Amino acid sequence: GMPVQKQLYLFAALPQAELTSASRRLGLIVAAITFGAILLTVVLLLAYLKYVLVRPVQALARSAREIGAGNLVHKLTVHTRDELGELASAFQDMSTNLAESNERIRFLAYHDTLTHLPNRLMFNEYLARTFAFAKRSGQRLALLFLDVDNFKRINDTLGHPTGDRLLAQMAKRLSACLRTEDCLSRSDGETGEDTVARLGGDEFTFILPNIKHPQVAAAVA
Repeated sequence: GMPVQKQLYLFAALPQAELTSASRRLGLIVAAITFGAILLTVVLLLAYLKYVLVRPVQALARSAREIGAGNLVHKLTVHTRDELGELASAFQDMSTNLAESNERIRFLAYHDTLTHLPNRLMFNEYLARTFAFAKRSGQRLALLFLDVDNFKRINDTLGHPTGDRLLAQMAKRLSACLRTEDCLSRSDGETGEDTVARLGGDEFTFILPNIKHPQVAAAVA
């Protein structure tokens, strides 16, 4: 008890069982709140790690597989600015450089480096496809051959650089002689435009697909 006034005391009786039960309930509530906070923190931490670490690593792995499979034009989506972002940027640059190198190699394999016209390899492939299509469709095509007379004399007297400039200028002028409006749709999605190619040296060839009369080829010649 506790004194209130002289010779007056206040006595209070608290049941121990109820106090113990309330304390336990309070302890369970505190424990539940603490466990929930820990669980939420772990979930948020895992989600954050997945966003900043797992997903970029998975994107880099997919990019490596795409590059290994020969797909060099895909877009890598990693926007972090840490080491993974720098690695992703390096992957993107590598993919772009490989794609450009692949296009360059393909161009060099099928085109003449001096005149940029199709070379013998591309000409033969295109001629085979054009022949096959003309045979199936019953259309006509013309094949022309041209070489430069006395070209060796130009190289011997004026030098090979001058001869190269002459061949490059001839390639432009010969291409300008072809029919720009003549375009034949193909079932494989390609077009059958007039084609001029350099077989080598001073030799040029022409493919004129879908001509109506032999006089068309004569006019081009």
